[in-house]
Amino acid sequence: MALKSSPKGQGKRDTGPKAKRKAPTPSAKAAKVASMGTKRVTPKKPKARVLRLLKAKEPKLVEDGKQALFLKGTKCPQLLQTVLRDLTKLLKPNAKFLSRKNEIRPFEDVTSLEFLADKNDCALFCFGSHSKKRPQNLIMGRTYDKHLLDMVEFGVSSVEGLDAVKATEKKRCGSKPCLVFAGDGWHQDATLERIQNLFMDFFRVDEVNKVALAGIDAVTSFTAMGTDSILVRNYHVKFKKSQGRVPNVLLEAMGPNFTLTVRRHQLAAPDLWRTACKQPKGLRPKKVKNESTNVLGETVGRVHVGRQDLTSMRVKRVKAGNTARTRRSDVIKPVTTESRKPAYLST
Repeated sequence: MALKSSPKGQGKRDTGPKAKRKAPTPSAKAAKVASMGTKRVTPKKPKARVLRLLKAKEPKLVEDGKQALFLKGTKCPQLLQTVLRDLTKLLKPNAKFLSRKNEIRPFEDVTSLEFLADKNDCALFCFGSHSKKRPQNLIMGRTYDKHLLDMVEFGVSSVEGLDAVKATEKKRCGSKPCLVFAGDGWHQDATLERIQNLFMDFFRVDEVNKVALAGIDAVTSFTAMGTDSILVRNYHVKFKKSQGRVPNVLLEAMGPNFTLTVRRHQLAAPDLWRTACKQPKGLRPKKVKNESTNVLGETVGRVHVGRQDLTSMRVKRVKAGNTARTRRSDVIKPVTTESRKPAYLST
């Protein structure tokens, strides 16, 4: 029986678009990639200026002086702008003033304020705004680790600017002022204690160990009138000759002078506050054994002395104290019969 021939195309491999193709082997993939060539992408090296800026922002054992950022909101009256500009002049060169308006509400969203403070490398900020509910509003605060630490809201009144007060001399740029806190409220109210710490951070400029007497040319006074009102006054220091070594000190009104009324505040949590105030181990003084400091700040030491061997000590011998030796005149000789004989009988 003869076999029938298969129809045309029968028994051949189907090469249509619907045909299933075998997946290429890994070696084939590698050979294909090698034939096409590969492009190596190397990371771009940062510029030296960027590296210097990043290194300057790194934590240090002894931090640089804190910078203060002054900025204003969408509505800021001329009186409040005068306060911001005068405070900037008072704290220069550790202050920056942003002239543009910023739509920021710190007590609702503080992210924009944190961004501007970090961008300008400022740990302190002072924000001025005005609204019908809170007129002449001034918010002062500080940041820690690029996040908000605490801030206090004040109402500003009775403003006298630097130009309004006629003073013969003004504060020198970069000089360190003397801060005076008057009133019992600073030690009786917990909120005022934290506000006092905030003011010291703001106005002390750089932290130094020693200050020359001639370098103190300004005094900033903070007077607590109760628990919700603070009088801020600035004076220029004049030294007059006196009969003694200590000169006579005169205070002349300099400005800016204004009154602050405490409104809202957002203080740091106790855990965050302890972390922010923690001192690095490298700055802690090493503990010295047997040394302590009294109330007056004097160092008191304790010395441990072992038992001394007094037998080997060489001391000056005093004849009056020696009982073994006596004078010849003090010795009493016994009377015998031989001593009574006359001289011619003795042989």
